[in-house]
Amino acid sequence: MYFPVANKLQSEAITFDLEEDIMALKESLMQERNEARQEKVRLEDEIVTTSKRYDEQEQANDLLKR
Repeated sequence: MYFPVANKLQSEAITFDLEEDIMALKESLMQERNEARQEKVRLEDEIVTTSKRYDEQEQANDLLKR
């Protein structure tokens, strides 16, 4: 027996569930992107700090060689 109303309601429920899943995935993706941006900034800062330390160490080594 065919129940078009029941099938339509089922389809709408499935569509709603899928839309919720898509929204949750989008939110998760946005969060991951934000965390990746923050990590990139942290790593860039670390590179700058490490480079400065290296330069300072090189200067100190040059002074000791004199």
